[in-house]
Amino acid sequence: LGHFLLALGVLAAAGIASAWAFRRLARSVMRRGDEPAADVASRLKKVALNLVLNVGEVAAAALGAGAVFMLLGWPGSLRLFVLPFAATALSLHLALALLNAAFARGLPPQTATVVRALPLSDDAARWWRRRLLAFCAIFLFGWATASVFEALGASIELQRFLVYALGIGLVAVTLEMVWRAPTAGDAGRSRHAFGRLAMSGLVLLIWTSWVAGAKGLLGLLLIGTLLFLAIAAQKRIARHLLRPATSETAETTFSPVLAVAVERIVRSLLVILAMAVLLDAWGIGFLGVVAGERGPFGRLAQ
Repeated sequence: LGHFLLALGVLAAAGIASAWAFRRLARSVMRRGDEPAADVASRLKKVALNLVLNVGEVAAAALGAGAVFMLLGWPGSLRLFVLPFAATALSLHLALALLNAAFARGLPPQTATVVRALPLSDDAARWWRRRLLAFCAIFLFGWATASVFEALGASIELQRFLVYALGIGLVAVTLEMVWRAPTAGDAGRSRHAFGRLAMSGLVLLIWTSWVAGAKGLLGLLLIGTLLFLAIAAQKRIARHLLRPATSETAETTFSPVLAVAVERIVRSLLVILAMAVLLDAWGIGFLGVVAGERGPFGRLAQ
């Protein structure tokens, strides 16, 4: 255990030092991003710059930790423990960077309002960022722990206990997001009560199909739910980021027609991606369905 914690500490220190060096080098670029946005084009440049800086920090941390991992010699048993958790920590760092970019964390209030991907207040953005990060952390570290226990030859009962505990944790966080999400007062909360009940039932149905091992139904419910949420989110993001500039002196370089076009293009891509993933989960070749080479299940999916 001591060697395991020491190895993780060394990798974490290398990643943190690399990320800190990247932030120091990018400080001048970050100051440039604090300038006010004069029009829609400059707003999109700010969004892209914020995303690049957050993802670049993760890339720097990955390079630093990866270099240390390659330079040092690791025994096979220690590598078995360290590699899954190191990959999990890096994946969680990437998720954190994407959430920070989406919710404009760490930016001045006037800049955060412009760069934030969704029309949310500071408190609402902070609330969503914390819950989504908790969801990612439970999933990633639970997956790493289950993988290590499986590699060590742990009993099936212990593996199932860990996996079911992971599932219950994910369900708990999801239900909290469904029922305690920030709304516009009591009227908004009561107006969406039916939707919350329906979403809660859908979450429990997904969990039940997962426990029962119904992979086909699980894939359909999970991908369908994610597709619905992704389409709703991209619609709000497109309309928020492509909204006309409010300043009277600003030049409106984007029209609402472009926002609608972007919505429909992204929606079509999301539907195609969801169908490809679902058909692959069902063991049906997506390209074969498109080309007309399909059996009865392929005809049904088409």
